[in-house]
Amino acid sequence: MDCDRCQIWTQLQDPSVKIILHHNTAELIDGIRRECWWCIRILKHLQYEFKSLPDSLQGHPSDISYATVSESSFEFRSFARLDISSDHYWKSSAHFEINGKHDVLCHLDFSTRRRKPKEASNYIPHAMVDNTNSQQTWDYVTGRLKNCEVNHVSCQQLLSYMPSRLIEIREENGKFHFRLILTSNDGPRGRYITLSHRWGKDVTLRLTTQNLYAFMVEIPQQKMPQKYIDAAVIALRLKIPYLWIDSLCIIQDSSDDWDQESGTMDLVYRHAYCNLAATSAINSSEGLFYRRSSIQLCPHKVHLSKLGASLIYNDSDTTLFVKLDTEPLNLRGWVCQERLLATRNISFTQRLVYFECAEELSCEAMDSTEAPCGFRFDLTCRDLWSLASLRNMSFEDAQLFWHEILSFYSTAHVTVASDRLVAISGIAKFCQPAFRSDYLAGLWTINLARDLCWYSKSGLGHVLDYRAPSWSWASINGRVAFRHIGEYRELVDFTDTYLAPTIRTNPYGAIHNSWIRLIGWVFPIFHKGCDACVHQQRRISETSSFRSRVENFIEDMMEGWASLAEIDDNSLKVSELNALSPLEPMDCFLLPIVCEDDDGCYTQLRLYCLILAAVTPSRGIYQRIGLLDFAFDLMNDRIWATSEDSPDEDPQSSEQMVEYVLLLMKQKFQHCKVPSHEGNTLERHEITLV
Repeated sequence: MDCDRCQIWTQLQDPSVKIILHHNTAELIDGIRRECWWCIRILKHLQYEFKSLPDSLQGHPSDISYATVSESSFEFRSFARLDISSDHYWKSSAHFEINGKHDVLCHLDFSTRRRKPKEASNYIPHAMVDNTNSQQTWDYVTGRLKNCEVNHVSCQQLLSYMPSRLIEIREENGKFHFRLILTSNDGPRGRYITLSHRWGKDVTLRLTTQNLYAFMVEIPQQKMPQKYIDAAVIALRLKIPYLWIDSLCIIQDSSDDWDQESGTMDLVYRHAYCNLAATSAINSSEGLFYRRSSIQLCPHKVHLSKLGASLIYNDSDTTLFVKLDTEPLNLRGWVCQERLLATRNISFTQRLVYFECAEELSCEAMDSTEAPCGFRFDLTCRDLWSLASLRNMSFEDAQLFWHEILSFYSTAHVTVASDRLVAISGIAKFCQPAFRSDYLAGLWTINLARDLCWYSKSGLGHVLDYRAPSWSWASINGRVAFRHIGEYRELVDFTDTYLAPTIRTNPYGAIHNSWIRLIGWVFPIFHKGCDACVHQQRRISETSSFRSRVENFIEDMMEGWASLAEIDDNSLKVSELNALSPLEPMDCFLLPIVCEDDDGCYTQLRLYCLILAAVTPSRGIYQRIGLLDFAFDLMNDRIWATSEDSPDEDPQSSEQMVEYVLLLMKQKFQHCKVPSHEGNTLERHEITLV
């Protein structure tokens, strides 16, 4: 129900009029205590946007107290306006002025769908209770689980695997009893449930070599974090007496045990009956269940009497699922694979409970028939949870799926930097049947050329401590993405690869060393010092940044334009993007790796090149320090102007296209010498990338 103040705007006849809803904090609090939909929505926005609110505006709406005299310094007013944007969509906006003397103003817009009169008159909002530990939430969870078990072909499980350790739960006289069991000793025990959670800084209860045998007798309940207790409650209500929790089922002070158990994560989560996710909990004191403002979870019906229309206000359907992707737990690197590999995933957030499986993504407020979106329902990833469906994917879809996974995973935080490969090893093992090739430090050997064409979305910078080779996305921090390459030809031949995993039997986890050996053309980037070269320093100024020098080089040499020129400034030992590079011209090279046909006529081309720095030139050893993606017109007369051997006709095939490209580059670089190649740039050479 709307309070008297917020009902005023529904009487408006002129949508352009802006009216005052609240003159001060006290009026807003009065509306909140009356459970006004608009006042509570305004409060939530204030709590999100402003960190220094008065005490009376902190906490859950039901805890809001009256404003005090001491809060008079906090000036607050709100305004409202209704905008008609089209025949189908209207928008109302509430504007806030806080401490107006500082001219602080923020806006809150409510996207609104204008329903037909008959539809609106028959509309009954879906009532929701004010906490997630309720019978209504339980009915939702059990209903989705049962439906998945009975109707989802992709989610059928064979109970053929048990983790090496589980937590057994018993309840006697209203008290829980926990103990650690070894499944190898006690035999198969049936179904179990996993828990995904953030440890937080205050976690003290963990399995160690010192308490291993004591925990096999009993794990003290009084030391259990609340989310563990809540998970036990859910497990027993589902008649499943076993939990798997990483902190209690992996020996935390044993690197050998950690190495062994981390290599089975794909099996642990895939074979669990379901995974419970403490999605909003940040520390151990928080559990799975939350109080919530039920009125804010329901669509809100408003009748505009003067305009003869009824509006239904609700969160965007897509927003509900995008918000799930940005919850605290889902920003943790390890949880990416826990969430994806679980046959069924139940996420407990502060506002809603979500259900995810191979064939459904829903929440309490919306079912999966309403076209959800978000990471789990990307068009290329819709069937990713079923190993059988992944095996049936085309190679192209499987490749796009892998790249999307890496892009999402790389945005998440991994506490231990060396776990960058380990934390996604379960998904890699999951994908291997689709690629049917070897896995090489985050890349697939069958798709090596395209997998090498990654770039950073947050600034390229290889870490100092070795965790992956320079050519692997795992060698940097931050989000990575991949160039989407259409019809293409590879310009290199891969001759050998090497991988030295930390655990010899697990090629998907941490590694000690890895390299790629290939045969290709390696061209010096700049022509400084080449007196005979026609492309001297006309446009490449020594005072330019390294990136600018590369881009200008391409424009000057190839009459093209760089779509992406990414350089690792850390590798160049420079502190700022525009600082001068200390590398000499003959230290940096281009390795053309992929040529893409942009127009289907083999003339409008994109060339993808790795930017390399020489590590040991005499032995042909290089490291990747960047990526160059540039486009050009192969039949542009200007790029052949100085050539004595220009083509007479357009290329008729991809093979001829590659022939023309290599002919062009050879002529552009004919006077440049590569010391490691005995001064011969015009021949293909075998090099090693480390």
